Amino acid sequence: MVTLPVPAGTTEPSLEKYMAVLGIPLGCSTLSDARRQFGGTVVHNGQDAAGSKMNLCYRGEDGTVLLFGCWECGGSKSDAMEANLRGDEFWLATSLARIELGGAPDFNPSCTTTRRVSRATAVGSLRVGMARSAVVRVLGKPARETDGELAYEDGARRLTVRFENDRVVSIYAARWWE
Repeated sequence: MVTLPVPAGTTEPSLEKYMAVLGIPLGCSTLSDARRQFGGTVVHNGQDAAGSKMNLCYRGEDGTVLLFGCWECGGSKSDAMEANLRGDEFWLATSLARIELGGAPDFNPSCTTTRRVSRATAVGSLRVGMARSAVVRVLGKPARETDGELAYEDGARRLTVRFENDRVVSIYAARWWE
């Protein structure tokens, strides 16, 4: 069993190690960093009225999807790629349909295919396909829980794990900025 460190003054484990995927940490990496590591892809504007939400989408050969997001990126697609825009969130999911796209049901980006993304991709010690009981053993009691979701919080960090038939179908990590 993995025991997460508990930050001073809290009872919740630190989520810091879950704020990175495949060497791309949230908060200090840019969309350009992700693009350099995974290859060419299209930057998709969407999910908000101002068009300031930008996403990069990658799909593994097994259908697994990794989507990086940046809120309040602003500017054009080329500006978003070249500016030092921190990545705010990512999703790792068994398919694009498993990603909660926050009020944009018609948002359907084309995803660049890569062998680097698969069901074996880890977010900390989490993977899609894991049993719900294994997630609870690793992360402990969530801040919020429903039949289909466990949500963890650590200050500005959020981690949401979604399930179908008690198996992980998506992992969402976000670092919110004040």
